[in-house]
Amino acid sequence: MHQCAYAKLNITLDITGRRTDGYHLLDSVFHTIDLCDTLSLDECPQGVLLDCTTPSLQTADNLVLRAARAFFAHTPEKRGVHFTLAKAIPTQAGLGGGSADAAAALRLLNRFAGHPLTNQQLMALGLTLGADVPFALAGGTQRVTGIGEHLTPIPLHRPYYFVLIQPEQGLSTGLVYSRYDADPSAQRPQTDAFIRAFTSHDSAALRALGGNVLQPAAASLCPAISLIEQALYQQGALLASMTGSGSVVFGLFEHAEQAAHAQKVLAAQWPVCLCAQSLLPGAAGSAL
Repeated sequence: MHQCAYAKLNITLDITGRRTDGYHLLDSVFHTIDLCDTLSLDECPQGVLLDCTTPSLQTADNLVLRAARAFFAHTPEKRGVHFTLAKAIPTQAGLGGGSADAAAALRLLNRFAGHPLTNQQLMALGLTLGADVPFALAGGTQRVTGIGEHLTPIPLHRPYYFVLIQPEQGLSTGLVYSRYDADPSAQRPQTDAFIRAFTSHDSAALRALGGNVLQPAAASLCPAISLIEQALYQQGALLASMTGSGSVVFGLFEHAEQAAHAQKVLAAQWPVCLCAQSLLPGAAGSAL
């Protein structure tokens, strides 16, 4: 059994408050792209095993193993499983790779066990693993609020194309949020207006309306983020912005040829420079 685990972009990201437990409240446009890890599941005599193509991720707290432990705690299924995870999504990137892997594990396990959990139950279980897991289960384009539990679908009928660039320096999510808390960004995305422009492909409005409030904090820790943003705009990106808490910066393009040209030019300076496109609803593996 195989499942694609698709990356996400925070096309916009705003912070609207903070709960008493420390979790930040978000208002963000999440968007699934076709960059993916691949997770396979086979039955084994006992236990939960994981082989990963990135050895540093093959640890007991890998989100695939955590998802399996959570799933088995909520179902009568007791057969052993062996996962194989082929990584393609960069880590410490803001692309939600770990959450996507957890969502893929939940999907595979539910299928393996004969679908004992409903979609709603899987979403609730996913939230216990990470704030991005419910979106990774739902996929598509969604306005995500709360800590990640409230999803509102956004209809998008034509794809966008992206160049993703990761600077050599990784970023700690906790450190980025701490830096933001100490000096919150004054510039915030206009999310309602951005969604209207995004869905209507009003390309002239995207740059003015979009943004990620965590980007100034992240750029103060990793100055290459600002350099990459400028380089993407110089290559004709309609919007260039950091995703999540970084460190990947994406450039959004209307046409695949534009993205491919920008990627060819910029890969000479930044080795982790990838092309991707929107994964619209109905694509294989993009929904529960």
